Amino acid sequence: MGTKSPDRNSNVDRLPAMFILSHPRTFAGKAAVSWSSRASWGRRPAFGVTILPRALPGLPGQSLKRTTSAMPSTARENLAKQAANPMEDVSTQPDSLPSTVRDKPFAWLLLITGVVGWLASGALVLEKLEVLKDPNHVTVCDVNPFISCGEVMQTPQSSVFGFPNMFIGIVAFAVIITTAMGILAGAKYSRGYWLGLQTGVTLGFAFVVWLWSQALYVIHVLCPFCMVVWAAMIPLFVWVTIRNITSGVIKSPPALVKLLSGSGWIIVALLYVAVITTIFFSFMHLFVPSTA
Repeated sequence: MGTKSPDRNSNVDRLPAMFILSHPRTFAGKAAVSWSSRASWGRRPAFGVTILPRALPGLPGQSLKRTTSAMPSTARENLAKQAANPMEDVSTQPDSLPSTVRDKPFAWLLLITGVVGWLASGALVLEKLEVLKDPNHVTVCDVNPFISCGEVMQTPQSSVFGFPNMFIGIVAFAVIITTAMGILAGAKYSRGYWLGLQTGVTLGFAFVVWLWSQALYVIHVLCPFCMVVWAAMIPLFVWVTIRNITSGVIKSPPALVKLLSGSGWIIVALLYVAVITTIFFSFMHLFVPSTA
């Protein structure tokens, strides 16, 4: 005659292993009796959890060893997905971002470009008000017929939307300054905010490029304060774009992210060179005396 196996709670044996492991204090007592009895008969639990002498969490001095080879397929698939998909992309970590687009340096870049652009726009507003009061007013940047804010203000291009363009700069650069101050104060903006800022900066940059082309190839007159705004918009557009791409706000291929991460100031310098070159060739007669 065989020896009768010790009594055990069969209900505990039928419960899924992962459910028992997630409620250790509830099933600790019953599971200990059941698994220790089964271990004494030299058998393993059907659901693939090997219980050692120190085996259950929640009991003093005990630990749990789980064998994943016998886990249910769903649990194994979930673990594989978690291993393959980390919680956060490395490219969004602060240490992996270019130094210029990290919070404090980027905030100072926004603040400097915003203040420069706002002051230039403010000066243009004051001069425009004087011109509206007196069409014969000579502005502070009227140097000659080819370098004159007053001449540009008299053209239709200076009021594209029915009001002076410089009022747009007053509002837009104030938003940039406010954003910079918020970052310096520790504010964290949502992805939607950065997308909105990117849209505004991109439209502003496109508008500046159009004004630049009009000044060089249609009006043939340069506005010094306008050129200050151009100079502020170039690094502002480049670095806001790079910041949003490298931080994941704008989804981009890894190769593009890597390329832009180390090329920001090179792009800014190339754009400055392009602007200076076009100005030089458009107004060459001012820089190179004619021999005729």
